[in-house]
Amino acid sequence: MTDETYKKTLNFYDVVLATIGYIVGAGIFAVIGTASKYGKQFTWLAVILCLLLVIPTGMSYSELASIFKTNGGQYYYVKETMNDELALISGYTMIITQILSLTAITFAISNYASTIIKIPKFLFSSIILIFLAFVNYCGIRNSMLYNHFCTFFEIIVLLLIILFGFKNISPNMFNISEIKKTDITNIIFSAAILSFAFVGFEITTELTEETINAEKNIPLALMTGVTISALLYFFIIITSISNIGWKKLSTSAAPLAEVANKILGGIGHKLVFIIAILSMSNNILIGHISSTRTIQAMARAIKMPFNLSKIDKSSNTPLNAIIFVTLISLFGLCMGNLENSVIITNITTLILFLFVNISVILLRIQKPNIERKFKIPFSINNIPLPTILGIFSSLTMLVLLITKPSLLKK
Repeated sequence: MTDETYKKTLNFYDVVLATIGYIVGAGIFAVIGTASKYGKQFTWLAVILCLLLVIPTGMSYSELASIFKTNGGQYYYVKETMNDELALISGYTMIITQILSLTAITFAISNYASTIIKIPKFLFSSIILIFLAFVNYCGIRNSMLYNHFCTFFEIIVLLLIILFGFKNISPNMFNISEIKKTDITNIIFSAAILSFAFVGFEITTELTEETINAEKNIPLALMTGVTISALLYFFIIITSISNIGWKKLSTSAAPLAEVANKILGGIGHKLVFIIAILSMSNNILIGHISSTRTIQAMARAIKMPFNLSKIDKSSNTPLNAIIFVTLISLFGLCMGNLENSVIITNITTLILFLFVNISVILLRIQKPNIERKFKIPFSINNIPLPTILGIFSSLTMLVLLITKPSLLKK
């Protein structure tokens, strides 16, 4: 092992929980309210529609991850199928996206906590960011322990809300014959909002070099994590609408807390506050891990300053990259409220989705016989139809984001 390679310590379950931990994170506390404003009682249908983007693109990441056993996924995918220049654009876009998202979530957790803890937001954000950077440095196993705790606790609370609120679900909300023509556009808008709650599932591929049997476990864990997350969103949405109604849900400043308070009483509100803090901090940690692995992987391939490709032998982590990402993120916090960073993040993420889906098609043409541990099904002339759907969905979401960006803020 050189000073630029990792020890493989992660298993299938670690990667599944990391995927769920990132998807069912900050988004679920805000996105269900905004989504229900447009989807109304049929917001559950929007969950199914949004998977038209997530599942096909997830399949594309899975196929490529089963071929290229390396971190820095998008950079290497584009480098292999297109050219070095586009690979650099893709790689730097990926780094910018990850750090912007990291900073935005750090702001979100400070805003949320400021309602209880009277401390300057910048100071609180900085403490959280530095603490989680230290957890990242302590090694991937310790980071996964933190992720496991946060994710398990969040899933338990969400399941309690679903279990005790399920009795109030009305069959009428599934009567799609009541959908009017004017509702269809709004349901699509709602799907767009929910789709961005799933943004981040692709960070799973940044754990490739630290995952045992990665060519098999990464694709399977990615699709398993997306599926479980989608089910949680589906049942939380129908439970929420059934218990407090879509109108109240769409106007609430803390929709999930209000639902939990109605179903579980005062303890429900407290539990949601706790899992909000835990899940957002978990988002920051996983985002920090992902961004540092991306930078380290790119630094191996191209000349980057500060010896960013080096891996610290004692912790098996990219220490220089960890310091670099933390300093850049702290600088981002100094710039003030980054409310537009969410929109920028979503735009750049969709561009990356396009790169990845196109890479799958190009590789099918260029190297049809290369070994693929995971291969996207349903192909015509070796061109996978789900990937075509992924490209179409990504372009559709981009148009929605550009023409009506306020819809798509998490």
